[in-house]
Amino acid sequence: MSLICIILIRYSLHKFLHALFALFMPCFMPYALFILKQRFPLKDDLMKWVRDISMANNFVLVTTKSDSGAKGRKEYVILGCEKHGAYIPYREPDLVEGTSTQKTGCPFRLKGRRTKDDKGWWLKVMDGRHIHLAAESLVGHNYAGRLNSEAKEDVINQAKTWVPPRKMLASLKEKDPSNLTTIQQIYGVCKRFRQSVRGSLTEIQYLLKKLDGEKYVHFERNEPGSEVIRDIFWAYPNAVKLFNTFPYVVIMDCTYKTSKYKLPLLEIVGLTSTDKTYSIAFCYIGSETTEDYIWALECMKSLISDQSRLPRVIVTDRDLALLSAASQSLPTTTHLLCLWHINKCVLAKCKEYVGTDDFAQEVMDKWAELVDAPTVPEFEAHWIELFNMCKHKHKLKFATYCSTTWLVHKQKFAKAWTNHVMHFGTTTSNRAEGAHASLKLMLRNSKGDLATSWDASHSLTTNRHTEIVASFERSMNKIDHLFKTPFYTNIRGFVSIKCLKLIDAELTRMRASGGRCD
Repeated sequence: MSLICIILIRYSLHKFLHALFALFMPCFMPYALFILKQRFPLKDDLMKWVRDISMANNFVLVTTKSDSGAKGRKEYVILGCEKHGAYIPYREPDLVEGTSTQKTGCPFRLKGRRTKDDKGWWLKVMDGRHIHLAAESLVGHNYAGRLNSEAKEDVINQAKTWVPPRKMLASLKEKDPSNLTTIQQIYGVCKRFRQSVRGSLTEIQYLLKKLDGEKYVHFERNEPGSEVIRDIFWAYPNAVKLFNTFPYVVIMDCTYKTSKYKLPLLEIVGLTSTDKTYSIAFCYIGSETTEDYIWALECMKSLISDQSRLPRVIVTDRDLALLSAASQSLPTTTHLLCLWHINKCVLAKCKEYVGTDDFAQEVMDKWAELVDAPTVPEFEAHWIELFNMCKHKHKLKFATYCSTTWLVHKQKFAKAWTNHVMHFGTTTSNRAEGAHASLKLMLRNSKGDLATSWDASHSLTTNRHTEIVASFERSMNKIDHLFKTPFYTNIRGFVSIKCLKLIDAELTRMRASGGRCD
């Protein structure tokens, strides 16, 4: 029995010593790792060797002190654990909630110094103790994930072309699977790059410098009695040329959450003969008032060299300030309201006042017939039917909403009136919405400044212009097999492929109706 007790005691003691060794050995192991008589030809060789050894054992070393050897002093470098020293508050002595530190006063120190004959470097262990265990992983340790010069240059080049940081990180991991860089470090490199490009210029100074450098047409408006810029309007030079060539239809819409200042960004877009959307101009406005919109519209009008060729159609949503501004600034231009937004609003009110049953679907079908009515008498007949349907079911609130909110603007969206306007099928502001989506995809977040949003809009506009020029070339140099018939001989290569398709659709419709054209 006593023999069994002795065995159990020895076994337990062995396990205890083994656990104790496993716990404290990592703390003293570095001392033995760095004791050597080896010389290093260069300081960089010494630094690389030391850091490779420490990282292989899951410790991170950083430079705590160094001297370049100026004025006859001996050149040296002292390396310490990343947890060396103690946290010293920068301004406020009280700790701020959410802040933290990794400093624990770790005493580990290595010193690298030139040899007496100045032909190399030697290493001395000043203190080989770590008062903490080795890290389980070096992921998340700032120095371990530091970018070298080659990787940093690669990230900067990608930042110039608006590659998202997550894709930059994926690219680094693909090139080097052992890379420990985190997404926060990628963001830091991009931020420092943008700051270095701007230099000592303020945000607005940098923006104006870029606008002048790229030969943009731009206008600014100051706060009354102040030199503070309140509104800024800019247009890409090639977009101005397109606007003078294709001024027929203009779509305007505001988007939000594009910068940290929360200013509305008014984007004005048009369409080309090849059915491509191009951005005419961008404008940051202080507020969405009639006066602000009038200023933006006057800036847009000044882009057209021949004032007799102002836009024939302008498409917007139901912004009353914009409606008023357009009637004052563009009195001869037909103003259409976005039919998609109208139908969306009407459907929401139908669900609120009528319900979601089969009768509600019948009401919406009747609304669609009302909007699509080709003539004014048919429009009025459908409206009477819709009103009676709602009156019969005691749903007058819905009919009142349609009448007071939308039918007062019926000439701006009902086909009985809009079919008499050459709008090239543009009855919604979807093109502007698509342009907003493309811009926000490049911006990635709404925390940037005005200069950042300009950079994104400039890249987006230049890319669009390249695609538009390519569409012009395709129309002139490519011949669709459908249009090789003699009927198209005189216009092939002189009008766009989109136009030829529209003509062919009309030709097919005419032949289907017995050769008669209505």
